[in-house]
Amino acid sequence: TTPNFTPSALKQASLLKTRITAVCDGSVQFSQGTFGWVLATSTPQRILLSCSGPAYGSCMDSYRAEAYGLLSITTFLHLLEIYFKHPLQPTTIWCDNLSVVKTVNKLISRNRPEFPNETLRPSWDILQAIRRNFKLHPEFTLLHVKGHQDNLSDPNDLPFPAQLNIQADLLANTFQQVSSHGTARGPVIPGTG
Repeated sequence: TTPNFTPSALKQASLLKTRITAVCDGSVQFSQGTFGWVLATSTPQRILLSCSGPAYGSCMDSYRAEAYGLLSITTFLHLLEIYFKHPLQPTTIWCDNLSVVKTVNKLISRNRPEFPNETLRPSWDILQAIRRNFKLHPEFTLLHVKGHQDNLSDPNDLPFPAQLNIQADLLANTFQQVSSHGTARGPVIPGTG
């Protein structure tokens, strides 16, 4: 899926001396998964890019859809750095699935190799690719943002990551509504074996 952006936004994201904020989200309906993400600058608070697309897997759940969004944004940032041949600024990536955040942070801090049985875990392929992206980019930080805060508060009163989470959620849900996509068989993911 192609991100929604302008060429100048790409250059800004790569070359700005400001902290980058990204938020990803996922959606599952009728066993079909989607994701959405938003990339923004922290100062000033401005959205630069957005993207949505399908999440693949035969046993789709919200964990996998959320992880697919995280994989998409980290892969995009990795390719952005390669394309512009310029190191990225420190980047904080927010995800509203606390289990994904905890698992990925545990994987990126672990020094021992995987045990063979760990490769049988659900979503192992996605998690390994995400881990690889974080290992390649120590300037990435992964944090949890509480989802659906707009159900209880005015979106304008929420912290910036929560506002971006609303946008990412909308992107994932919109892709779910406008696209009929088979997601049982997906692409082979680089870095997963």
